[in-house]
Amino acid sequence: SNKSSGDSSDQRQQYSILGPTERSGSKRLFLFSKRALSEGAPEPPICTLDPSPDPLTMPTLSDMPTPPPAVPSESKATPLRMALEVYERQFMLDMAKGRTYADGADLRLAACRKCVSEQAVIAYALRAAVSNLADHRAGASRERSEFRSEFMDAESSHYMLFKKFEARLSWSGESVEGERESGTQSTIGPTSGIKSDSLGNIPLHPSLVSAARSAGRVMESLLDAVPLERERAWAGKCQSARERLATSFQELDSAFASALGTSVSWNDEVQGDLNCEEAIKSLFAEVEEVGVRIRNAQAERLAILTSNHTKATMIVSTAIKNELDSERSLAANSAFPDLEVLAKSSSNIIPSMESDDFISAELSKRV
Repeated sequence: SNKSSGDSSDQRQQYSILGPTERSGSKRLFLFSKRALSEGAPEPPICTLDPSPDPLTMPTLSDMPTPPPAVPSESKATPLRMALEVYERQFMLDMAKGRTYADGADLRLAACRKCVSEQAVIAYALRAAVSNLADHRAGASRERSEFRSEFMDAESSHYMLFKKFEARLSWSGESVEGERESGTQSTIGPTSGIKSDSLGNIPLHPSLVSAARSAGRVMESLLDAVPLERERAWAGKCQSARERLATSFQELDSAFASALGTSVSWNDEVQGDLNCEEAIKSLFAEVEEVGVRIRNAQAERLAILTSNHTKATMIVSTAIKNELDSERSLAANSAFPDLEVLAKSSSNIIPSMESDDFISAELSKRV
């Protein structure tokens, strides 16, 4: 029944772990602890498997009970019986060791499966977290692009405004008068294109010009009505605010870039996660191949040791009964060759079980 139960368990395990989608079509829900994930959180405890990967504790000959007498009424110790008991206890010890190795293989396999399944859960949780982060990253990247576009449009508009500001104010009446006296029209670099927008080229209404002359003032253009120093001071403050805004934008944009990371770094992180998933898949396959093979082999070896112990008990019991029968007392000594043959037939079993248990323990360490 144990083998049948093991086969059933193996059949349930025969599927690919960490598939692209859930087998049942259902969705998983993960809860993350911000406290545990914070930078100041203590390191999680080291995972320890039960049983540990250390060598199993083996029974000794002193742990083996004295076999009961074959004939309860005859419990007197004789040299023959004492020699036969040594054989029987050795077979009993081998069976006990075999059971320890077989049970250990079962426990190691179960522990490895549980550990790998927990690693798979962590990988699923990481998938969910990365997927959620990718959505937020895409949204933040989109908002960053929109914000950059709006800022650059505004920055370009502000740049042109400040670039034309002084030109509009500097197209003074003096420059105009100079052109009138010389009969020429000067070209002042980039400001010539905005000559028509200059305040000095926008004449005042004749009534305002007449009113100014009556008051003893000369006012011919809109530039004459503008307090230049106050406007230049105001423009200087705006320019300083613009520079501070540009600095803040650069800092914000750098923070965005640092938080979002580059496509290369993001792809490297994703590839690292995929490599971890492949490692978990490889461990899963190794556990199901090596672990199951060792578990089954240890169970088969235990069955042989149990059968040998049963046979040895029958041989010893028969020999003791023959010893009590005076007519068949000589036949009792024939038990020793039979026991030797039985012992030699299983002499390599315990070393083989020990070797496989070492392999299983090393697998537990890697898991």
